[in-house]
Amino acid sequence: MRPDFLPTDSVVTTVAHICRALDGMPQALEAAASWLLLYSPQQLLDIARTTPLVLLDGVTPADPGAGPTLGERLTTAVTGLDPKAAALLRTLATLEDPWTVDGAARACGTSLAGAARDVHALLVRGLIRRLPTTAGEPVGFTVLNLVRAVLDADRETAPVALAAALSE
Repeated sequence: MRPDFLPTDSVVTTVAHICRALDGMPQALEAAASWLLLYSPQQLLDIARTTPLVLLDGVTPADPGAGPTLGERLTTAVTGLDPKAAALLRTLATLEDPWTVDGAARACGTSLAGAARDVHALLVRGLIRRLPTTAGEPVGFTVLNLVRAVLDADRETAPVALAAALSE
């Protein structure tokens, strides 16, 4: 579909950055790749870094029989957290990567054991990821970029939703 799209060093590097911005999620990468019909790799990278959720669900209406889209599933996973887990995730998203369980405990003002339990729960849900480490380094983690985008979108829409609810 794009005979001009050659795997030059620049294109390969840009595609690697797109993969990182979309957390390496196969469905997210597949959806983003469809946008290469409209955008250059660099433009796609800029979108993936700034507003990645717009790339996830494509431009055509989803097939209702296919179930929720990736964007909807991510949003449900984040907004469906209990308030304590949601607050933890928001706090973790503000930490510099990689952060540790110790750092999470300090940032949240909780015990190390409590932070470890809560970080584990977010790991199991796939909302955060363990980062590669070298021998002797503490294990580091990151909040997925797509999860950060959902948190940002939720933060932007919350005041609007609250204002609408109060005006009713």
